[in-house]
Amino acid sequence: MSDILLQPAPQTEAEYAATIAQLFAEMQRLNEQIRRDQTDIDRLKADSERLKVEGMRLDAETRARLEAYTQPWTDWGERSK
Repeated sequence: MSDILLQPAPQTEAEYAATIAQLFAEMQRLNEQIRRDQTDIDRLKADSERLKVEGMRLDAETRARLEAYTQPWTDWGERSK
């Protein structure tokens, strides 16, 4: 796009047509880049959600294991009273 802006103003109909064609080509390029960026964003959001769910699962699993390990000591303490 910067190349288009640095060019002198079109003087003839052909120059205007060429400038418009360049602008449309740049718009198409930018739209394609936006589509690729959005695809990447969607993929990263899905990865983030998957990792969040996995983290929650690991947290629950760790808490359950910790509870299972501490339960015998808790039971023992209750019995000794």
